[in-house]
Amino acid sequence: MMSNNRGLSSPPNPQSISQRVESVLYGENAPIRDQARAELIRSGSAQELLEISTALSSTLDTTRRRATRLLSDIQPHRARPAITQWITQLEAQHWQADPLISTKALKEGVAHAARLLNQLTVRGEREIGLIQIYQSELLKAQRACICPAAPSKILIQALRHEESRIIESALIEILRRLDQIEVAKSTEQMDLCSTLKQHYTPQNDQSFTTQSTQHLRLWTRLFAHLYPQVDQWATLETLYKLDLLLLYNQPLHLLDALEQLCVDQAILDETQSHSTEAQQYMLAILSALEQRLRVQAYPLQFSPQVIESLQNSPLPQVRSALARLSNPDSNILKRLSQDHDQSVRWCAHRAQQGSFDPQTIQDRLGAHKRLELPSAKPPYGLRAFDEIPQIQRVKGALAMCQARFDVNLGVAMRSAEAAGLQEVFIIGARSGSLTSARGAEYAIPVHWLPDVQSLIARARQAGYQLVAVQQTPDSEAYHQANYPPQPLFILGSEDSGLPDALRLAADVAVEIPLFGAIDSLNVATAATCVIMHWRAHLSVER
Repeated sequence: MMSNNRGLSSPPNPQSISQRVESVLYGENAPIRDQARAELIRSGSAQELLEISTALSSTLDTTRRRATRLLSDIQPHRARPAITQWITQLEAQHWQADPLISTKALKEGVAHAARLLNQLTVRGEREIGLIQIYQSELLKAQRACICPAAPSKILIQALRHEESRIIESALIEILRRLDQIEVAKSTEQMDLCSTLKQHYTPQNDQSFTTQSTQHLRLWTRLFAHLYPQVDQWATLETLYKLDLLLLYNQPLHLLDALEQLCVDQAILDETQSHSTEAQQYMLAILSALEQRLRVQAYPLQFSPQVIESLQNSPLPQVRSALARLSNPDSNILKRLSQDHDQSVRWCAHRAQQGSFDPQTIQDRLGAHKRLELPSAKPPYGLRAFDEIPQIQRVKGALAMCQARFDVNLGVAMRSAEAAGLQEVFIIGARSGSLTSARGAEYAIPVHWLPDVQSLIARARQAGYQLVAVQQTPDSEAYHQANYPPQPLFILGSEDSGLPDALRLAADVAVEIPLFGAIDSLNVATAATCVIMHWRAHLSVER
């Protein structure tokens, strides 16, 4: 029976792996393979998970893809130890490939393992197994180790790597961590900064002066975190030339610079004071001040001369910045709310409502309640083993007709579930992989239909009204259409759109107005736009 399931890509030694693993990795019989896959996700043993992890280095692309997808769908607390065990075995073998595995396949497999460990790690946690992989000195795997799950030790070592790409990736990841927690200091930030300061200073570090412009910018940003007294090692002019003045975090110095700039401008005649270069520099200082206020909530008070200079700036961006930095009851805002520029008026009205208050803005740093849902945890997306919350769904559905690309089907399914629709219909051959759906099929029923006639009959029987999302001479703008009570939104293929039978059967046709040179939107994007608009703005009106 196993021989009927085994395809052309049979394992080198079938006796060395379990029947379920062989079915998933090498089987050509789809029903048997899917059943074995579901069983392994639910109850795969530690040995079976190790066998799957070992298959990451298979010489067969299909096998590697199947192993990667299966491990990504297994609960992280079961998958991660198996991957780490395989990595430990490779480390004991000094990262030498078995006779039946090529060196290239081994390198690919270890890189896949690094990506999986990152994917399966809870946001904010670190995976120590990546240290073993990084120390393998396999270049592709080392690149994969520079990721959100990487322990700080890896990132610090990577700053001394010979490859500039790895150095740049390490800098970007370090800065991502430091930038994310700039307001709320953490132990990790302090430990990371302390270690880095033992090795790097802006005065004597070669990396700061010999790298490319991009690296110079990254190093400058890093030093701004390590040495907050930025004025001690960089001038405002230097940072401005690098377009990094936002890093200057000394509000008093910025205020002094702004004051002096306004004094200098008052001495010059109107032509000189309104020069583009001077106004751009003024805007950069204002932007840096605004950023500091939002991070530190520093009390700010402009002198009358500064206010006068900013109010009379020919740049609406400067006047808008002044509006955002002004108190809600300020007389400045009364004048700016009558400004001839629409953006300045908008900022002034928002400021009068207190929308730019630093304390209010810092509320954005809190965690959204939807991050508590199962799909927000590794491996990110719904899985068969998740406890899916009960959702009050609306009487509406989505149908995709002959979409050519699986990624579009998956994205559209995910959008339909997120919009709270009741079900999804797909016309065409059953897809083998819909990973872009992020497990939406576990939360919303998905029906595969053979043809257009089946969809029309199913829709009429269920009481749906057909809404064709298609550009036609008869189509209404989607945001102005009169939608039926129980819409079934139907979209066609990426190239030819909906077949004639569905265009004629539709009760209403809608389209998304376009304003650029491109003739249409991606089909999944179009589906998302229309169903989200309907759900948010129209279904609540009933």
